[in-house]
Amino acid sequence: MALKDFKNCEVRYAHDGASKLYSVKVRFKGKPMILTMRVGEEVMDMTLTDMDGNEIEYIGQQKKQLAYRRDEKLAARYAK
Repeated sequence: MALKDFKNCEVRYAHDGASKLYSVKVRFKGKPMILTMRVGEEVMDMTLTDMDGNEIEYIGQQKKQLAYRRDEKLAARYAK
């Protein structure tokens, strides 16, 4: 995805005191999904979910720890 892919997307913003939260409704391969980004002083993560809130992919960093997970079953369903 490139920045141009977010043009005309529905974007929501929230703040929880320590982090800024951005939620973007995007279309990936013609299917609607939600990309949520959380950015704070010591944390950054992104989560891609379907419209039902099921997590497809997650990548995050907290201090020096990196985490990644992917639901292969869901990812395969949306890759088609």
